[in-house]
Amino acid sequence: MRWQLAIISFATGLLPVPALAETAPVTLTGPLAAAVEQSSATPGIDADEAAAILGVILAGSSADPANAISAEENALLGALAQARAPFAVTVDGRQLTIGPLQPDAARFMDLAFRGSPELPAALEAGNTEALLHLARVYGLPQQVLVNQSRNLMADDLMKAWRASSFGNSYEPLREKLRVASQLYEAAPPATAKAGRRLLYSAMDMVDRQANGSVPDHLYSWLKQ
Repeated sequence: MRWQLAIISFATGLLPVPALAETAPVTLTGPLAAAVEQSSATPGIDADEAAAILGVILAGSSADPANAISAEENALLGALAQARAPFAVTVDGRQLTIGPLQPDAARFMDLAFRGSPELPAALEAGNTEALLHLARVYGLPQQVLVNQSRNLMADDLMKAWRASSFGNSYEPLREKLRVASQLYEAAPPATAKAGRRLLYSAMDMVDRQANGSVPDHLYSWLKQ
């Protein structure tokens, strides 16, 4: 699983410019303005808000691959990458103050753009942030990222399946699914929905790789 190389290959055209020469507020319109405005109601931008902003950007690039990123999207990404304090943006003609990225949001953006060779180990250890970030990535409107996150989750769940048997009541796999599901259910709606879909899709892959030997009742409830 070469997550990192796949993400870098996809994201090369989206990486922020090294420096912003202009000092004027970033000007935003349309769906991107709406996503950014939602983040202005709270101090800083958290990982779920960053995922919503990135989702709008990726939806636009998927719809128009020839123009993967607009000037306003590039300016916003550059500002978010550099900001260490709140900064001004113009949203549909109104000036607001947003940002900066909170630490978890910065790590999420870095994961989405660059990947992380440490992610498989973090998932195996049940790291909360890694599980949440993977769900956020799975919820993005870009198939490369969706596939990568599903494959990573399936690899981790396969390890739990291999340690499971009728004799131990499939406890390793059941516990993995229980912990992840409870975490996702407590997350904001978009991440909760993406996390549940991610778990089911990954388990479906595990079942197929195991030649259909995974009892359906162990994961069919995720589809409800």
